[in-house]
Amino acid sequence: KIMKINVISTGSSGNLYELLDSKGNSIILEAGEPRHKYMKHREATTAPEMVIISHSHGDHAYYANQYEMMCIVHRWQQRAESDNFKAFGFKVIHGDVLNYAYLIKFLEDDRFLFFATDLEYEEESLQPIFKALKFHKVENFLIECNYNDYLYHLA
Repeated sequence: KIMKINVISTGSSGNLYELLDSKGNSIILEAGEPRHKYMKHREATTAPEMVIISHSHGDHAYYANQYEMMCIVHRWQQRAESDNFKAFGFKVIHGDVLNYAYLIKFLEDDRFLFFATDLEYEEESLQPIFKALKFHKVENFLIECNYNDYLYHLA
């Protein structure tokens, strides 16, 4: 078995992702959908070890309190750790809110996943991320890619 990414919801109406390691341990990324939606679509058979939320916008964090009944919720923090996962956050630009992209280590599998959402491409601030991805030989990525309607139509 290998690590698994379960995309339950993505987009401006709500974001919710489940990550599972090869032994079935899991964490949740984002809390933009209610807990009952997670329960309906989850693939893990045990409770998640933690929730990591990248930033305070509602489509990522609105339902955070519902998940506190199941596990620890880390709200836009640089570091998050559980028994089987470690996450290190890199500050990324997203308007005027504190936002993190995360390098997540699956301890059981000794593998990394890079997770990023809602970030503006600004090369100088992204250099530390590029260096970390190369250093850790990251091969797994979960990146939510949206676009700006105005710029899209200009193109």
